[in-house]
Amino acid sequence: MKRCILALSIASALLVGCGSGSGSGSGSGSGSNPETTPQKDIKTISKMSAVQADFQTFKQRRHQLTPLQRAIKSAEAEHYDNGESAYVYANTETGEVDSVIFEGKDAESGEITPLPDPTILNVVDLNSKYSAINFDNVAIELDGKNYQGRYTLIQDKESGSLYPLVENAQPIYKQVVAEHEAWITSARFSHTTDDSRIYFRHGEPSQDGTQGLSLHVAELNEGAFVISKIFDDYHRNNWVLPNGDVISRPWHSDTLIWLEKTSGNEHTFTFSFNDFTNPFIFENKLYIVNTTSDEMIELSLNDDALVQTPTAWVTNGYRTDANNNTVRRSNYEMQANCAVYKFDKQTETITQLQAPINNNGFAPAAGQHSLYCLHSAIDDNEVLPSFTRFDIRNEAINTVEATSGRKLDANERMVVVSDQEIMFYGFPQGQFTEYYVNLETNVTTEKETNSISVIKMQTIAEQTAE
Repeated sequence: MKRCILALSIASALLVGCGSGSGSGSGSGSGSNPETTPQKDIKTISKMSAVQADFQTFKQRRHQLTPLQRAIKSAEAEHYDNGESAYVYANTETGEVDSVIFEGKDAESGEITPLPDPTILNVVDLNSKYSAINFDNVAIELDGKNYQGRYTLIQDKESGSLYPLVENAQPIYKQVVAEHEAWITSARFSHTTDDSRIYFRHGEPSQDGTQGLSLHVAELNEGAFVISKIFDDYHRNNWVLPNGDVISRPWHSDTLIWLEKTSGNEHTFTFSFNDFTNPFIFENKLYIVNTTSDEMIELSLNDDALVQTPTAWVTNGYRTDANNNTVRRSNYEMQANCAVYKFDKQTETITQLQAPINNNGFAPAAGQHSLYCLHSAIDDNEVLPSFTRFDIRNEAINTVEATSGRKLDANERMVVVSDQEIMFYGFPQGQFTEYYVNLETNVTTEKETNSISVIKMQTIAEQTAE
């Protein structure tokens, strides 16, 4: 089996800024999920309904905090609701829903047939192509063997195909308390342009929750996403290009490392970051800004040489986020401090559309068309959180202060529900509260629960040219 030699980026705040402390949920293992022998009544799950434009919020049908106004019933309609499925894809703007149907393969006949609704514990939107879904008591097939138990499956959002997450030839369950503690997602961090693989923090943590956790990659190989370690040292910021090349800067150093995917060759360059920003990726290319001249420079590799090519871009004082905490949609970037920048490709100009906001949070987040950031009136984790949303469709900016909840919880555990709504929740132990903040209606809704609600916006590739 061919294994990829890759290393990838993880922002320093991602690694040291998580407040859950113990790193709970970052471990792995199939533990209580024994292999089962094929039985004629077993149907192993293999597929679910694909994600389609506008119908992108995956949710339990019974979840009524984002109420359904109406449902399409016609079987001839593009979106069909049978009124019975446990899970739906919701269009939160219209209230319409599309039933999520699961399919499986009969162990005896091999025939693909509909399955009863499984139990889903969590959905994490990874990038425009894949989501990670945690299933409970589900039957899967791997290398001709059947397994039944709790597993993490990777959903291809375009086809609906489901693939097990595999380590050491065994399917595993990847549990997380907050998705950003483990997964590298385009909804939380936009420093990788390689959507063909899945990157995450993984391993068995030490007592302080840090040592042992290192960056891993999962690659699709013969019907499964197979995990391999990328590097042990995660004290670095890195950027991944579409071809899999990884550019890495160890923390607090003047070293830039370029790791080529195809050859596995690693090149180390001395680079004075006193005079330059951290690198950043735009339009699938790597750039850096000279902080003295404000010149934007493209970085590329030519054999063993790091090539610096000046560009004609006018940067207007643009600076990258120091910890790599940025989200991008189209030509817009939001940083952790709530600053918003527009990259105009026609005029080759970077313009700041939103200034930084004091008392900002850990990291921004993004939906399909909306960029979100967190801040507060004063620098205190116990105060009410405020959220600023930037809509890339009309460049509209609005801010809403939640009427309940703590900034600390929003900072650690924020979920994008739609382009209009976010959710955050208290530490998920025993009874805790979920807070739903709608940035259109300025309403905060509370839900008392003892398990995290299965609700998540799944972003997809844009269907039309901009």
